[in-house]
Amino acid sequence: LFERIGDNETQNSGWLTSPNYTDSGISLDMEYGYRVKTRDGAGNETDWSKLRYAGIDTTPPAPAPYIESIVANSRTSVTMISITVNDRNPVEYYFEAVTEGGHDSGWLEDPNYTDTGLDPNTEYGYRVKARDLSVNINETEWSAISYVTTPYETITPEPEEDLTAPTPDPMQWNTEEDPNGYTGLPREYKDGNSSFDYWVTMTAIEATDDSEIVEYYFWCTSESGFSSGWITNTTYTVQVGRGGQGHTFRVKARDALYNETEWSIEEVAEQREPNTNNAAVGQ
Repeated sequence: LFERIGDNETQNSGWLTSPNYTDSGISLDMEYGYRVKTRDGAGNETDWSKLRYAGIDTTPPAPAPYIESIVANSRTSVTMISITVNDRNPVEYYFEAVTEGGHDSGWLEDPNYTDTGLDPNTEYGYRVKARDLSVNINETEWSAISYVTTPYETITPEPEEDLTAPTPDPMQWNTEEDPNGYTGLPREYKDGNSSFDYWVTMTAIEATDDSEIVEYYFWCTSESGFSSGWITNTTYTVQVGRGGQGHTFRVKARDALYNETEWSIEEVAEQREPNTNNAAVGQ
């Protein structure tokens, strides 16, 4: 059974004995998602496969990005963060310096950028746009300009510059088992009666750092819209809709001065079984 999922429609092939199917009645200027499942003569069905896409994606990421926060974190550097945008394909961000002396970011995977080598006591302006990595490379419009002024005096306290990322670096998943026998590796589970009530939960090791704040970024490399953005919790849970799509995740951490670890190992979200030898009774 092949199923086509478009922007506002769902259509399937009906049950076929052939593993091949040619869809028709589609528009060449649109992108369509397809998935497949099988059944035997007794009516036992598999889960749906992962979605694969065909056609031309003509829709830019949404919502249009804007700079959510911008701060001068030293006399000569500015850090800015865009809101996270969503798209069926991977997404990149571009921060443009619109005032003299600033530096453009180039295209980045992450929605944050630090511009360095700036002058003290100077106002700088930046704007941001995003694009998807489909064949069509659809770009959003530029955001409004956000301004920030670097300080004249050294920001205190600053006895010496902290350039050390939190530990561990690279970041790691928490592989210790909880009372129910589950580890922190990305795990898919169902919570509800709908076929869209599938969730993925995951937990990173708690990072240590000299600064008071450590934040974590759980990035869904297969669907950027399921990413967490920067959060202070070591556990992240997100609703992914249908089950069995094989979404992949990785995690990193940063401290209050935006020193970031390297990414953890990428893991596939699976319906993992608990270690029943250690699982708590009644859980």
